Amino acid sequence: MMKKTLVYILKLILPALLILSLMYLLRGGKNILEGIYILFPIIFVLQGVFCSDRLVFLCAGALLSQAVFLIFVNILYEMGSCIDLAIIYAVICAAAYLIKQLVKKLMEKKQIT
Repeated sequence: MMKKTLVYILKLILPALLILSLMYLLRGGKNILEGIYILFPIIFVLQGVFCSDRLVFLCAGALLSQAVFLIFVNILYEMGSCIDLAIIYAVICAAAYLIKQLVKKLMEKKQIT
């Protein structure tokens, strides 16, 4: 039971920590734009696939990642509001979750027949 709880907590926090560490590493100039437009969508897709055992943990993890993204883009880089990007990343995360659930149901249905 304790091991399962630790796994869920890591799945919840790890994407946000990855975003935070990438923002710290890419803090010098043009590299942050590569992170915002290339690396962060990949992180949100992976979060939608790997953290989607329970919808509650997916939502909590996505909200935590969104908060880290929005706070540090606005504070550290003074790029203004990136809410449109945050909405797009949330949609990407949800789409990855839905695709995983669809594939899972199709595999179960195929296994039954």
